[in-house]
Amino acid sequence: MSKIIVPTSDGMHLINIEDILYLKSEDIYAYVYTNSEKLFTTVSLGRIEKGLKRHSFFRCHKSYLVNLDHLAKITKGVNYQLILSSGAKIPLSRTKKKLLIEHLKTQKKFISYHRPQ
Repeated sequence: MSKIIVPTSDGMHLINIEDILYLKSEDIYAYVYTNSEKLFTTVSLGRIEKGLKRHSFFRCHKSYLVNLDHLAKITKGVNYQLILSSGAKIPLSRTKKKLLIEHLKTQKKFISYHRPQ
């Protein structure tokens, strides 16, 4: 089980990468969301993203990085959203939608029945 060290104002938290649902940027810092906690970290989203490159994370929006292992649904409407296993709703930018579909198709753990639009 891989872990990530998340520096916070009160120390360093070691979090199992599989437990991370998503991350959200807040100015130059970020929040890390798991099923059990929300941590404010003093590290930028971009820096965390680099450390998670070889894991199942996808930058779905300029302010969000999601763990695709927790992806339950992609909704469409006026705006696209990702629904995670926790029920969290994360915005999916129009420019990232096509990239996400292609990314999911290339992953061996996903079977796609998606029709091209």
